[in-house]
Amino acid sequence: MALAMTASESETIRLARSPQGWLADYENALVASGLGEISRQVILEDARYIADQAAFDAADSRWHASRVRTGAVMGAVQSGKTASMIGVVARSLDNGVNVVVVLAGTQVSLWQQSLNRIQAQLDGGARPMLRRLFLPNPDTIGAERRAGPAAAYGVAEGQARRALERGRPIIFVAMKQVDHLLHLGQVLHKTIYPAAEAAGVPVRLLVVDDEADDSSVADDGVPWGVGDLDEYKQIPRRIVDLWEARNEPGRTVSGNVFATYVAYTATPQANFLQDPQNPLSPRDFVASLRTPGPRGGVEPRELTYRVEEGLTGWYTGADVFYGALANVLCVAERPGRREPLDVQADRPTVANGTPNGIDVDEIVDATRAFLVASAIRLSRSPDRLGPASARPRTFPSRDDAVRGVAAVSSMLIHPSSAMESHFEVAARLQSWWDGPSGEPGAGVLSDLLDDETAWLPWLESFQASRDAVASGVDDFGAVSGRRHVPAWDEVKHLIETEIVPGTSVAVVNSDPNADERPSYEPSYDGACWHAPPQPLDDLCVG
Repeated sequence: MALAMTASESETIRLARSPQGWLADYENALVASGLGEISRQVILEDARYIADQAAFDAADSRWHASRVRTGAVMGAVQSGKTASMIGVVARSLDNGVNVVVVLAGTQVSLWQQSLNRIQAQLDGGARPMLRRLFLPNPDTIGAERRAGPAAAYGVAEGQARRALERGRPIIFVAMKQVDHLLHLGQVLHKTIYPAAEAAGVPVRLLVVDDEADDSSVADDGVPWGVGDLDEYKQIPRRIVDLWEARNEPGRTVSGNVFATYVAYTATPQANFLQDPQNPLSPRDFVASLRTPGPRGGVEPRELTYRVEEGLTGWYTGADVFYGALANVLCVAERPGRREPLDVQADRPTVANGTPNGIDVDEIVDATRAFLVASAIRLSRSPDRLGPASARPRTFPSRDDAVRGVAAVSSMLIHPSSAMESHFEVAARLQSWWDGPSGEPGAGVLSDLLDDETAWLPWLESFQASRDAVASGVDDFGAVSGRRHVPAWDEVKHLIETEIVPGTSVAVVNSDPNADERPSYEPSYDGACWHAPPQPLDDLCVG
């Protein structure tokens, strides 16, 4: 629904209001992502549960004298923390929160990734530009000459005042870096808070810290009140500065500002066992995210919940990888070979020496495993186009492109924290991939033809893993039928005709010479839709 009213003879104010609300629009985004119905219900219910106990109305008597609330949300690695985080923001906006800060990682790549995802999934309502202020502009972050922190978070006080007067929330997605937090804090104190005062509305600030165990905890033993605090606790201090004045610690900058800090973490011990004097330590609420598994439902809350997808929809975490199925899922060396790869004398190495002590032969062998796995996965979608077949095809709609193309497979190779090693390993891998001729994929196809003994053990390993998974879940009443793993001839054919021609090697990091971040979404050229612009199988070094 669009509303229009005349503020003066020269200005027309247009407001966009979704008839459903922020959380309902987010649900639509989750539906479009293909997430199952039960998982969607759990994400939305958890968002309500967390947001409703975190950020209160300004008139609520449960606020402390400090007007600050802090808490933590615990979630296992890759268990949907970002999905929950966006849901909590959406629910909080429905509840009247008018200023949101999402601290989205300490690296440019993670910041940009989170920024794009939050905008795409939170901004699903009608005419989003009239519904909120969103900073920074994602287009400027991805530009060749990226806007600096001062420009990225800058907003005019008049613009901020009008937004707050009209109920348009102001949303910042910030990089968790000292200079970025400094400039964001200046915008809040010098622009947003005065604008709210002038508009006659309280500031209900929600700060959501993604990966809060990274840089936000104070665990160095240095007391919080020391004079040179900035030297030891730069990130935590700058986060607190978002709502607090240094000359009046222990409360928000004014009686008009109410702040809630939500720490998302996969290592909660770091947050709970840190220096209790840290104003960011969780004091008021805590929640644990649920994962799809063998038992449970939407209500009551349990650690896991059953999903309609069955076993394939379960969350596979450390308890599975390093517990029940460790013998078949944790592969430390080539299946069937007892000796480490770097001492084998029966096979030539990729190149003389190793970059920074990294065994490239092991990376090559892991790449063989990835290609076999990609072929197995593709064989389970016979009605969809493989990576090579999808490249020249066009589709009348985005949905047709999604339904018609096999799911993306990708492999991340992280050889070292040193970025120069990323380029060196990628060059060595590319050399093996293309072979002496330099033709794309010629080397790996030659390896596939001449050295099947290096490939076959991986197929056997996946078959063993399949059998172990099927037998290991019987106790939970899951469907234990063994999933299809094709014979070697079919796997080999798919690798030759679809996987290798549709796979590329890319370096993905913050170095200016790195490749562009891969995009796995269908693209539109103004006339028709195409499969994702990046190859559907990717080897990313970063």
